[in-house]
Amino acid sequence: RDYTVMLVYWYGAAAYCNWLSEKSGMDKVYDESTWVSPKDEEIIKKKGYRLPTRNEWVYAMQGGIKSNGTKFAGSNNWKEVAWYQETSMADGNSALDNEDGIISGTMPIGLLKPNELGILDMTGNVWEWTNADSYGGKMLLGSCWSSGGVNDNCWMYLYLDDTVFDTGFRILKTKGE
Repeated sequence: RDYTVMLVYWYGAAAYCNWLSEKSGMDKVYDESTWVSPKDEEIIKKKGYRLPTRNEWVYAMQGGIKSNGTKFAGSNNWKEVAWYQETSMADGNSALDNEDGIISGTMPIGLLKPNELGILDMTGNVWEWTNADSYGGKMLLGSCWSSGGVNDNCWMYLYLDDTVFDTGFRILKTKGE
């Protein structure tokens, strides 16, 4: 089964993007000597793999130009599109947490309804790192399997060297100028 990558620091996600860029013959997007993340107006011009800006992530989650105006990624009912604590107790989960005999964890990718662009699991499964600066750290968007549910404000922040069991990432490929 295909499960999402998780337990990732922001640095690890950025390093993976650089590795994939280099392997594909493209430029590294992140400066590994400083780990200063390029500003949005700069990063969208760099040719290579990278983490999304906050605006790119939200645009994709909302269905882009194909958006039907749904509240969550593909539905107004978050139970149709998001893995959260209650639904992640289903058979086939990664069994990461066992509280009071209730086993929950991430779920295989692709079991829930996609959004209008065909993108899966954007409002649940793992929190996703972005390039957005937030309170001295980086913003994570989405929600995760260990949360009690999904709300209108699906974001949080962590410092770059923080990780928790429910963080992952989604990458973009920029063609550049």
